[in-house]
Amino acid sequence: MDDNIEKIRAAPRPTNKTQVRSFIGLAGYYREYIPHYSTIASPLTDLTRRENQRKSNGRNHRRRRTPA
Repeated sequence: MDDNIEKIRAAPRPTNKTQVRSFIGLAGYYREYIPHYSTIASPLTDLTRRENQRKSNGRNHRRRRTPA
């Protein structure tokens, strides 16, 4: 379990939709231990939707970070 937590902490910022999906999958493994996971992950999930593909303008990476 600790190895996966370190992978999440050390993961680089995703730069494309595939990488965002991969990160969501990795973090989602621990969703039962993260209160309000769906609320926290919602901005990332929104980035994977087709209609938002062109709307990303760099603002999303500045959202509030939560402690891991």
